[in-house]
Amino acid sequence: MVTSGRVRSFDEPLHYWIEDVDLNRVEIKPHELIAPHLGKEVEVEGQFSFSRETGRLLQAESVSPVNP
Repeated sequence: MVTSGRVRSFDEPLHYWIEDVDLNRVEIKPHELIAPHLGKEVEVEGQFSFSRETGRLLQAESVSPVNP
């Protein structure tokens, strides 16, 4: 799956996500790959999964700035 949005984070517990203009959100892991892009628009490619307990998750394989 490929998706794009602005990188956001929360500290307790630490997690990162991207959100689009409609505030649709998906958590991104691993943190090491997404953290350097905090606050920026990115395109993320990876494996998507969904769980009722944990929500939407994209296990990133690549992260690219949209407007470097």
